[in-house]
Amino acid sequence: MNDCNLCRYIQDDNNLALQTCSKWVNSTNFELPCSSSGGPGGAPGPNDNCQKLECPAHCQYPYTKEVYNSGVIPDTFYDSVNQTFPAYRYLNENPPDLDSYVLSASDRTNLKSELLSYDDQNVPQGLNLKCGALVTPSTPGDTLDFPELPSESEIRETVTYNIEYLNRGINWGGIKRTDKLNTDYAGDINETDNTVSINGFTIPLADNGIELEWWDRTPQLSDEQLKNPLPIQVREYQSLENIHQLTGGILEMVFPTHVVGAMVVEEVYDWLMKNNLEREDDTDGVETQPRFTMANFFGVTTDEVTNRDFEICINQLMVTEHDDDDYLRRINTYTNLTDLGDPNNRKDLLYVEAKIIKFLILDVSKIGDCLDIVYLTDEICEIGLTSNATQMMGHFLKMNTDNVDDENYDDKMRMLTKRLLKHLPNMIQKIIDIAEYYEKQKCNGELHKNTKLLKEIYNNLFTKNTMKIELPSLGVGDFFRDFEQNIFTKIILLLFIAYVVTQFIRLFTVNVNLSGGK
Repeated sequence: MNDCNLCRYIQDDNNLALQTCSKWVNSTNFELPCSSSGGPGGAPGPNDNCQKLECPAHCQYPYTKEVYNSGVIPDTFYDSVNQTFPAYRYLNENPPDLDSYVLSASDRTNLKSELLSYDDQNVPQGLNLKCGALVTPSTPGDTLDFPELPSESEIRETVTYNIEYLNRGINWGGIKRTDKLNTDYAGDINETDNTVSINGFTIPLADNGIELEWWDRTPQLSDEQLKNPLPIQVREYQSLENIHQLTGGILEMVFPTHVVGAMVVEEVYDWLMKNNLEREDDTDGVETQPRFTMANFFGVTTDEVTNRDFEICINQLMVTEHDDDDYLRRINTYTNLTDLGDPNNRKDLLYVEAKIIKFLILDVSKIGDCLDIVYLTDEICEIGLTSNATQMMGHFLKMNTDNVDDENYDDKMRMLTKRLLKHLPNMIQKIIDIAEYYEKQKCNGELHKNTKLLKEIYNNLFTKNTMKIELPSLGVGDFFRDFEQNIFTKIILLLFIAYVVTQFIRLFTVNVNLSGGK
């Protein structure tokens, strides 16, 4: 987690009067948030595999103008548009003023007196701190000190960081001269100063500034579409709000309609570039096929805020000793199902099997706890827990068979099915167990019709040893192109597909033998 996401003020364990800008992360993989009942990045329990890390200087410093006594730091040292944060370019170009700012901003005697110590009744508000809200004392009468001020070197470091940040990609504090700017604000452009006056603010014109046309596009992208360019390992944990505040939100005072709900994809692309993160290939942020996740599988719509928390909860239960990012990055390059059966990809096949086994041994009550994030009402009783399962299977069975003629196809498929097919009955039974456990808890002991149908399918396939499935054309063109962090769903569907493929091969073999005997 090399960015500022999930950073917040946390009380010091050794001195409860102190607080630091920190975050809880997975002890074995700092790129993942702490797995705990407190939600992503929440404080761990005694048995959680978590570690607290202090956030980088640029995630918490510099402090805003509201922190210091009036007049201590001149107004000219602050940004002309947003008076909250320093004018980094100005300070960088005027070393004496930078020196003056550094000395003042690092001197604790310049803090407002009411901030030095506070209790639960007078927690400071409206400070716009980069690390978020201050900690509220949990016990009446207890007090907390304001966080430590940055050192002189830390302030200089953050100024340098922000200058480099502004010089990369888009300058969100400037506006590019485009047709729309010339049309809408022709009389407000100052050719001499190379600025434009908008809503009482003077904004510099810049070749790498924002283009007003970006916000005229229709239709507006959904949250899911905006997050598609994010790498898999950060997609679920990074918030659009955080990205917006560091990009398009800089000029939100000038353009009140440029809120997080009207984000443009350039904000995401620029944030990725400035954080040295590779952009996913996503056809310019717009998906042509819907992505299916565990939330979809259990009937949770993709536009629900709780979707992300639910997915995180499920993924945390599915943690194994593997580096998921490494395996999924490689698996995502596969074009056919049988690639998993290639001897060269054996470790990836074993990875998939390990995830299957992990799922099979999960306590259904733990999955129920994740479902509680979503189903806070009796909605589950109306839609059923397995309402989307068959639709999802149908989606993934619409595939091509480009590699059926591959001379190694049979060997690869044989290896694939040998490792995975044996788990299929238990996988289906596990899904049924989860649905039965949760629906009986929430629906007065009644099972939804979809769960009853799934039980019937299970009985027909494995108990009665009958199979009444219309075999479609087979292949995996879109399967792996849609492979993402939520491998759990894909494993379930993979097993269904493997079963149908083997049945198809069996029938094909029989037909060949009959033809040869005529």
